[in-house]
Amino acid sequence: MKILCHVGPWCTQQYRAIANAIDPDASVTLISGFKDLDETGFQKNYYSNVENKSAKMSGLDENDFILRCRLLRSLPRDEALLHLYSTREAVARVLDELMPDLVISEVVDQFLIDLIRHECEQRSIPFYGLVVSFVNGYFRITSRGEGSVIRFDVKGDEIEQVS
Repeated sequence: MKILCHVGPWCTQQYRAIANAIDPDASVTLISGFKDLDETGFQKNYYSNVENKSAKMSGLDENDFILRCRLLRSLPRDEALLHLYSTREAVARVLDELMPDLVISEVVDQFLIDLIRHECEQRSIPFYGLVVSFVNGYFRITSRGEGSVIRFDVKGDEIEQVS
């Protein structure tokens, strides 16, 4: 079995342990937005795509991805799309080359993880996201989490009601 794990420096050992618990004989590969952790070539492909501005997007609700990601929401739209397209193409290449049987990841409002989930869905690769809970030692399993739109124009009487 081939298991792909999306990791950051804070969870590398945990996700390797989870993957090994799923299948002790699995081939485990790490994909990451952190250069020192990525074992897939994702980083190299992403930066090449950004530099060449060559990546194209199709069949994707760009606004949904942008609204769910703090970083993309903070960028001008054309720059957000450049990073979204470049990341999607790099993720697609990793999945097409590696052909994992399973992908596990954290789930946070970050577009790389969301694109990994989307591209897994396109290829019928099971994707499981783990969400750390406020209860110590527990987590939830989800593929995307829940989208939350937060209003910034809160009225004074609304504040009083919850105070």
